[in-house]
Amino acid sequence: MLKKVHSSGATCIQFDTKLRQILTSGSDGKVTVWDSLDDEEQTKTYKIGGQPTCLALRGDMFYTMNETGKALVSYSIEEGQYQELLTRFTAKITCITSNNTHVAAGASDFKIRVLSPSNDVCLISGHEAPVLSLSLAPKSGHLLSASCDGTVRLWICKTKCCLRTLNLLPKVSDISLSSSSCGMSWHSEGVEFAVPVDRLIHVYSRDHEELLYSLRDEVISAPINLCRYSEDGRVIAAATVDGLVLVWSCSTKAILFSQQTDSKAAVTSLVWYSKDTILYADNQGCFGSLSFNSEPAETKMEKKPDSKEYKDLVEEHEDEVKHSRKKPKSNTIEDEGDDDLASVMSDMAGSMATSVADQAPADTKPVVRTDVTQVPDTPLAGSLVTDEQEPFQPSSTPTNHKSRYMVWNDVGIIRSFNGEDESTIDIEFHDTSRHHTIHLNNTEGYAMGSLSTDCALLATKDNGKGRSSLLCIYFGGEDKQQWSVTLDKHDTIECLCVGGDFVAIATSNHMIRGYTTGGFQLAPFLIPGAPVAMSAYKNVLMVVYHTAPALNGYQHLSVSILTMVGHREVLTHCSKLPLSADSTLEWLG
Repeated sequence: MLKKVHSSGATCIQFDTKLRQILTSGSDGKVTVWDSLDDEEQTKTYKIGGQPTCLALRGDMFYTMNETGKALVSYSIEEGQYQELLTRFTAKITCITSNNTHVAAGASDFKIRVLSPSNDVCLISGHEAPVLSLSLAPKSGHLLSASCDGTVRLWICKTKCCLRTLNLLPKVSDISLSSSSCGMSWHSEGVEFAVPVDRLIHVYSRDHEELLYSLRDEVISAPINLCRYSEDGRVIAAATVDGLVLVWSCSTKAILFSQQTDSKAAVTSLVWYSKDTILYADNQGCFGSLSFNSEPAETKMEKKPDSKEYKDLVEEHEDEVKHSRKKPKSNTIEDEGDDDLASVMSDMAGSMATSVADQAPADTKPVVRTDVTQVPDTPLAGSLVTDEQEPFQPSSTPTNHKSRYMVWNDVGIIRSFNGEDESTIDIEFHDTSRHHTIHLNNTEGYAMGSLSTDCALLATKDNGKGRSSLLCIYFGGEDKQQWSVTLDKHDTIECLCVGGDFVAIATSNHMIRGYTTGGFQLAPFLIPGAPVAMSAYKNVLMVVYHTAPALNGYQHLSVSILTMVGHREVLTHCSKLPLSADSTLEWLG
């Protein structure tokens, strides 16, 4: 069972055991309430605003972030009424957790804030990078925290004392670069806890510095994103970043269940609905359920055939083997023709290229996209070569104008003026109560721009020193900040765009380079041809590029839509972009 409940992006799911209701939140700014798994439509929908991708329950309230993502707020579950703002952070909230008495939240400013039953705030400091995940013990004042600094820490909330530090995770500078969200879980008695580490789950004692045991399975091929103990503590469920859900027995350490989700997308949230049903949510705005037989695996074994039937099966198999030996298989291709042979070799080459690209580390070499077959640059005999369309920025006016729009969208306008005596750029916002106009001297010669509610992006093909450079002005925090990147002299920025929490550029070397809005570089990747245009919305990136020479008046373009998941991109759509003769692409969004 899979339900599309939010438009896109990471989704969180919680189950209220008292009201027997399911709550989901997503990056579309909504919280939905479901009375039953069998309901075709949600019972209630609350418009929260912003991107409430974190959700926690306590009593008759649910807790999430506000529109800016930097404050923890509460709402009533029954009516969806806003209650109060509980605490603020200086950066965006990354995780929220709760038990029956306390609520805890962590953020990208490295801080953790814990709310007591009376909503008194306790500030916990100690991590040296953004907080990945939190987990409150069910019956004690203990808290688990995982961070991008590579550590998992055990705290006593009341005293703010760190009891233990486990160096289990790879160190990264930003949450988007982490291979897993490291969703941890406490046993129902609070005496032990589970931590996902790459493709394993480590189980530790709360009171003793020892590893009790580890859970693993050979079917796991991607990092485990999170894990959850069942309410009785007898089994542990886990989910991977490629959509695989598994369940282990804590007593026998045996695997009881494993199944790929329908969407095969990264599972971002996991809760127990009953002793044999799991609810999950993914990074595509969906939630679903998986049921399994909670009885031991031995009770599900099929009855062994009686000796006579088994003997007959063996004899039949031996006859088949003897018959097959009379006709040995050839390892050569016979009479296939040049065209078929070329096709076979092309498929083999594509398969090998995909295998090598999948095995290459994301932080060392750019990934080569083999999803679209490249067409040779040599035109067919008798064809008329047509000029290929040049790269362009959507919603911009021609670059040869003295006064021009570099971008005009629903956020605002970036306007440039190039005179004989001066060159300036004005960044104006439709909502002047949110941001004031920014005036810049355009000494670098910026000619491309993109704008979002959090940042403005400017780029030039030549900054006067023979280099192409990028400037990002970030105003999503309390203070305006900016960072810049200068490319090698043999590479030029052709297109750029801004997403929800990332920016991207396409270069003349067919490279797509991504960065967080804070300036941390993501894993680059290659596209099959020269870029034409690109656009972004939230965590989705769309790129149009040439896949073959333009012939007989036709542009040969393709479009790829990718979802940015952590430090890697996931291709969700790729197809040819049909254009009639003598036509060009004019807009993308």
